[in-house]
Amino acid sequence: MDYRTASEGDLPLLAELNQQLIHDEGFPNPMSVIDLENRMRGWLVRAYTAVLFLIDGSVVGYALYRNDDRGIFLRQFFICRGERRKGLGRAALDLLFGRIWPDGTAVSLEALCANEAAIAFWRAVGFEDYALTLRRRAPGWRERDASQRHRLRSLARARHMMKFASIVNRLDTPAAYAWSIHDNARKRRDKGEDIILLSVGDPDFDTPRAITRAAVKSLESGRTHYGFFAGEPALRQAIADRHAALTGQSVSPDQVVICPGAQNGLYTVVLCLAEAGDEVLVPEPRYVTYESVVDASGATRVDVPLDVERGFHLDTGKLEAAVTDRTRVILLNTPHNPTGMVMTREELEGVAEVALRHDLWVVCDEVYAELTFDVPHISVCSLPQIADRSVSIGSLSKSHAMQGWRMGWVVAPPDLAKHLINLVKPMHYGLSPFLQDAAVVALTEPHTETEEMHREYRARRDLVCSRVNAMPGLACSWPEGSMFLLVDVRATGLDGESFAWGLLDHGGVSLLPGTGFGASVTGHVRFSLTSPLAVLEDACNRLERYARSLATLSASA
Repeated sequence: MDYRTASEGDLPLLAELNQQLIHDEGFPNPMSVIDLENRMRGWLVRAYTAVLFLIDGSVVGYALYRNDDRGIFLRQFFICRGERRKGLGRAALDLLFGRIWPDGTAVSLEALCANEAAIAFWRAVGFEDYALTLRRRAPGWRERDASQRHRLRSLARARHMMKFASIVNRLDTPAAYAWSIHDNARKRRDKGEDIILLSVGDPDFDTPRAITRAAVKSLESGRTHYGFFAGEPALRQAIADRHAALTGQSVSPDQVVICPGAQNGLYTVVLCLAEAGDEVLVPEPRYVTYESVVDASGATRVDVPLDVERGFHLDTGKLEAAVTDRTRVILLNTPHNPTGMVMTREELEGVAEVALRHDLWVVCDEVYAELTFDVPHISVCSLPQIADRSVSIGSLSKSHAMQGWRMGWVVAPPDLAKHLINLVKPMHYGLSPFLQDAAVVALTEPHTETEEMHREYRARRDLVCSRVNAMPGLACSWPEGSMFLLVDVRATGLDGESFAWGLLDHGGVSLLPGTGFGASVTGHVRFSLTSPLAVLEDACNRLERYARSLATLSASA
């Protein structure tokens, strides 16, 4: 028997082996191979090592473990069922132990496991006897093993692939798989499991009825043909008027470009401002997709840590210290996702000074502009001294519960707006006129529903923050805006990823691990305030039970 360290190219093979492990052990609700591949990729990113065991060049099993200053934690160990009868399980573990402890140090179960729960799991499956699972056989295992081994070995040999553009590699980052837990939770809920989904910012409110009626009326009137590339004139005017009211700075409708969501707006802006060799400064933690947006342009993202002790507010001194002769753009987000921080005028003035001194663009994602609690939102575009270099990105998704309508926009200086229009022509060729007609109603008419949404979000924030801060091992800052809060789980002894998956498996609540938001919050999870108060109360009860179970395990360890 031989072994080798698994690489990125082995992820499909590892996922197949992981699925076979789940099947053989009879674990409920197995994930798809794609989900398993994404989850395995996340583990490898978080300092786990995967080792493949081979016989005559063919893969017969694997192990996944972590070796750090806390000790060694063996997360998964698997030998293909057909190979177990040959005693290869013991040989594989001996190889693994020799790899970890080349000096032949004796190995105990406690030395391999990071906590009491892990020790109990491995004892339950007979780990101390090199796994009782190695001796268990189901009817027809010989016939099934032959086909399974053939498929796995074929996959291991299938290394030839068609060539792709380099952008696919730039986008194949951990951020691309940040929602794996949400996808898994959603599938499990659809199959009937009792799971509360709080892992995405998808408001539970319906779009105000007047807006929906306007869309239906426009649709029935025949507004189903191609629209203007940059957006319908009435909508561009409505957004220009809104921008003037929000910032005190007048803009022409020609400076407004309509996009299918703020995400697309941000993508088009960054493509027009940055390229290979450039740098984009991004306060971190940051929204998950910012990583992919900057990577797609070919530019380099430079994270600027936010001040955790000051409620995740930006230190403009740190921002300026990160500027180099390659810096082209500062990318802001206020109100902030995932922390709920709202930038002050003083902070924005500081950013403006940095931008002027170093001739930089300032791009601000302001999709939560109308959702603040304790401090008002101030747009970066309200600062006249950087009017020629500031860009605002907005949307109706959060303010009017229109997330599925994909209705966003960019307000930019005139020259940039012209370049954006040239880019959106081949990108989406304009948006549906009947949807834009409804967006005009959203922006120009009052809606009592939006006022109720705001009151409800405040009540939800107050409930969840009060509950979380009273739970053992958990803590959170009170968000000043948006619909999220970050929960610090480090005192439980787990990182955010392990905590989130454990909560999903044992508590039926799906929260988003902090991993995708940046290195500073890998010990956090993001809690979305996107369900009614009664559901959030239930979610908090489940969260507290899980937190207390971890505290009990820690105390007994």
